[in-house]
Amino acid sequence: MSSRIAGVGDTCTNRRTFMTMCVVLAFSTSTCLYIYSRVTVQTFAIERVMQDTLLNIESWGGTIDNLVQKFSDNVNVARRMRNDLQYTNQTNTSDVDNETNSIVDMFVNRTQNVSTSPILLTLFTSWPTKAEKYTCHNITLKNWNTLKPKVNPILFTNEIPLAWEVRKKGWKSLPVHQSDFGTPVLKFMYKDAFKVIKSHFYGYANGDILFTSTLIQTLEAVVNSTLIPKDRPIMIIGRRTNVQNVSQEEAKSWQHLSRTARKRGKLFIDMAEDYFITTADYPWDAIPEVVIGRRAYDNWLVSNARKQKHTTIDATQTLLALHQTTKAGNMEGHRSPHSNYNHNLLSRLYKRLHYGAGRTSCAEYYTRYDDVMKPKVERRIKTC
Repeated sequence: MSSRIAGVGDTCTNRRTFMTMCVVLAFSTSTCLYIYSRVTVQTFAIERVMQDTLLNIESWGGTIDNLVQKFSDNVNVARRMRNDLQYTNQTNTSDVDNETNSIVDMFVNRTQNVSTSPILLTLFTSWPTKAEKYTCHNITLKNWNTLKPKVNPILFTNEIPLAWEVRKKGWKSLPVHQSDFGTPVLKFMYKDAFKVIKSHFYGYANGDILFTSTLIQTLEAVVNSTLIPKDRPIMIIGRRTNVQNVSQEEAKSWQHLSRTARKRGKLFIDMAEDYFITTADYPWDAIPEVVIGRRAYDNWLVSNARKQKHTTIDATQTLLALHQTTKAGNMEGHRSPHSNYNHNLLSRLYKRLHYGAGRTSCAEYYTRYDDVMKPKVERRIKTC
């Protein structure tokens, strides 16, 4: 009897042991499967992250290569820009002049030789990069090149790619002093041009103005005139002729431009001046820091020139200044941001502003064609 009971007890013990082992085995298996699945998921995640990182590194590598290439291009452009910034008398250069040079000084060292090429006019302008103005500005680049060698065109810009582009198309480029809101200050463009290029006249014109040989002929008439006093600074101004959407074909030659102006052009009001051509002795140091592309500065400049007894000449009758009118219209400066900047500046400096005295028709002299169709200078009998 006791032996049977003992056998039953052993059997029960064995069953409990077996069940315990099964439970332990099942738990261990479940634990291993859970750990394996978690490790597998994490491995896939890490692999994906590593793949994305490698792709990003490859992308960064391409970007760095592009930046290195652009930097190299910028250095080359800056060197070429510096070749034109050939200032003399550096020890007497003002702080403002030094500020202009600092843009290029980031890349290259300055040089000191001044161009002595004998030219009639240094003609300069400035514009920002705008897609809607590309055709207009490209036409200007080609047109002003046709005035060489008597006219030397310059673009004032701090945009390195734009400077490189205009240089490839035959212009010079110089860095520009800007106002607090990024618009070029007119007087410094003249002062910098004086230091870099030697010519009889220096002139600013808006970047959408096209010229023909009448510009050269009129300036030569002024130089050769015996009527104009030789001991006074000269400012030459004139009205523009507006032409809507000038095409490449219409602008391909002086003859085409003249024909286009006759067919589709309209002479604009005498209160709007788009170019200012002065002699090298014009006192731009005394001019306030008015900016281009905003209203009021043009009439004030002419009014001030008359007040200071400078020689003012209206070249409208002999000098074609064709304005490429685009979608922006003919009063673009009145709708631009900070449109009242010049007026507010001048109002703070002067008690009274006589804008009406700054019309082209108020100039002391004017040009006209003589009997053999050559420009000549005449004195106005009656002025404003």
